[in-house]
Amino acid sequence: MNHKHWTNYWENGAQTSLPHDFTGNYDGEIFDFWQQRVAELKSGDSVLDVCTGNGAVALLIAEMALREGKQLNITANDISEINTGYILKNNPPAQTDMIDFISQTPLEEINIDKPQDLIVSQYGLEYSDLNQSASSIARALKPNGQLVFIAHSPKSAVFSFMKNEQAIYDWLAEVGLWRVFQSYAEEELNSQQFKKNVLSILQSHRPNPVFRGEPLFTQWLQMIAQVRSSSTAELARHKTQIKTFVEQHDFARLRCRDMLKVSEKVSNENWFTPLIDYGFQLLEKKPLYYDSQQLVGDCYQFCLTK
Repeated sequence: MNHKHWTNYWENGAQTSLPHDFTGNYDGEIFDFWQQRVAELKSGDSVLDVCTGNGAVALLIAEMALREGKQLNITANDISEINTGYILKNNPPAQTDMIDFISQTPLEEINIDKPQDLIVSQYGLEYSDLNQSASSIARALKPNGQLVFIAHSPKSAVFSFMKNEQAIYDWLAEVGLWRVFQSYAEEELNSQQFKKNVLSILQSHRPNPVFRGEPLFTQWLQMIAQVRSSSTAELARHKTQIKTFVEQHDFARLRCRDMLKVSEKVSNENWFTPLIDYGFQLLEKKPLYYDSQQLVGDCYQFCLTK
């Protein structure tokens, strides 16, 4: 399976999965949640952060361990290419030296030699095929070791945001704008044909008024305004910019698709049943709120009993 759309997200320098809420790494109640986990560890313990993205949780755990004078053995894994250059540039060496990053390895295929004391994840485990990844996690964890993670909640605002974005992408495809932009980016249309097709579609179709003010729709309005006001010669000069615009939105559309699939998955209250089947006992599940009001996910704590 191709995961370039997630590699693209991390390549662009995102530290977390919620960039609109966190300009740096996670703080507040999310920080406190992971601090409680680190307080239970001792120097020399091994921690595996699965579906790490750009290492947000692994970096938090390393930071907290340093504050408590603990040296941990942290491994951080992701199916996409982890942007280690960004991580090394923006975090202290004392933190990054504690972490071994493993890129382009699906959780379902991960092979860890040393059994882990703790396996963690945030906004990642629910993206995996739990029927396969549950066995990988069980193999990597010590007997009586713990699996602790934060997963998206079906009631999270992020999913409402993604549903709005999907509606916009659907409209762009329905009226033909998406295909016209793709055709221009793929050299199937010249600049004159591109502009003519865009103007023709705009004359025949009006967007849903609810799209107004949505960041994604605003981006498309700005690009369309540029197309309308540019001569064919100017469009030809700006073709690279338009190609990049199309590519970035194609990646974003695929990430939106993934997130909505996850929303559907976690809406089933028994979505984590494969973990139970592989010997995990659910110790706790509870909602997590940021600033005491914004639901940012559900917290899970499991223990491997066999």
